[in-house]
Amino acid sequence: MIGLSMALLLSWSPTLMGAGVVSAFVVLLTHSSLYSCQYILSLDKFAIILSLLVFWVFCALSVCSKSYTKKVASLADSLSSVLVILGILLVLSFMVENLILFYIFFEVSLIPLMVVILGWGYQVERVSATLYLLVYTLVGSFPLLLAFVGLLLKGQTLMWFFLSALLGLFLFLICYFFFFLSFSFFIKLPLYGLHLWLSKAHVEAPGMGSMVLAAVLLKLSAYGLYRVSPYFSFSLLKVNIWGAALSILGAALSAAVCMVQSDLKAMIAYSSVSHMGVMIMGFMTQSSAMMSGAWVIMLSHGFCSSALFYLANINYERHLTRQLSIVRGQVSVFYYFSLLWVVFLMINFSVPPFLTLWGEASVIFGAFWLNYFFFFFLGLNMFLVSYFCMYCFSTLIHGRVSGYKSSLGETSVNFIVLLFHFSPLIGLVLNVGVLF
Repeated sequence: MIGLSMALLLSWSPTLMGAGVVSAFVVLLTHSSLYSCQYILSLDKFAIILSLLVFWVFCALSVCSKSYTKKVASLADSLSSVLVILGILLVLSFMVENLILFYIFFEVSLIPLMVVILGWGYQVERVSATLYLLVYTLVGSFPLLLAFVGLLLKGQTLMWFFLSALLGLFLFLICYFFFFLSFSFFIKLPLYGLHLWLSKAHVEAPGMGSMVLAAVLLKLSAYGLYRVSPYFSFSLLKVNIWGAALSILGAALSAAVCMVQSDLKAMIAYSSVSHMGVMIMGFMTQSSAMMSGAWVIMLSHGFCSSALFYLANINYERHLTRQLSIVRGQVSVFYYFSLLWVVFLMINFSVPPFLTLWGEASVIFGAFWLNYFFFFFLGLNMFLVSYFCMYCFSTLIHGRVSGYKSSLGETSVNFIVLLFHFSPLIGLVLNVGVLF
């Protein structure tokens, strides 16, 4: 079985490589003498929904890759292989209950992303973007590993649901554990101030790299924070409140940074930082309404941000630039894509009846009863996000058409990919109860 797994992993077929990863994981499970399968795999509602998010986004990516690899046929197999491996690693990260396995898949899943940025990035700056991603990952991974090892020594367990064993420690030890557990997640969400790697990675990554980073990889850190934060809600209430305050302040600052961006992908990247700040605040406060709202924001952002990056990549392929001042006047050239830009920008700044409104409304109502500081900065953040989305709409869609011409038109592949992003948002609005 081990030899078969290695042979599949070393094959060039993406399907066989994916089967190799799965078979290697099966070997790990069957030869584990410490835990049975039911204690290694987690099949709760949140893990299943996020795994379905991975599957749905990677279906869209498979359509993108077919369109992309027609231009670079020699790289078709390698790109498909990287995407298959990345998707399997992400699903395993959501499914495992064992903390060490989660740590391994959590860190290893960034390697295929680095390969995508280096191999298919557009500019030479992709090397520095990969280095930023690597350095931030290494800095954040060691505290997480130390926390998991310390938890094993204290509680003699490696499971998420045994984190409550930490509550018997002294308060200062709980603070250290909480800091180590959360710091890595804050870097990879990211929290404002720890976000420099994200803007560089998004700007230098190809369209598919930005899509998977925004849609799924950021949600992996959010999932870890969601698992960790309830076990410290009562012991570290003041620490949680301060963390929530920093996150919502960072969200407002990120939205303000979006207003001065001229690069379309950088603007969308800072918009993601702003949404992640609101989501962190919801998880940190431990209010049931705010946690539910943060959960909805996380799912809605997964589809919306991926679609925005895909639209930005379409514009880049047409004009070979991401500058808003050059790619303006889309409505007179590409009418249907202009309409899709309007729809996804509306989803991004929480226009009813889309799913983002449900999440932000829950967070705002919870913040009103919790603290007026949170309520004020949430309102400020929503205003700034709405402003830069309307600015992006007015600049990108309207205005005089630039002198840059493109032979690329509106293709059916592009509409199929965007339909993959739009249909779940509408379906969840019609049946939002499945999320709670």
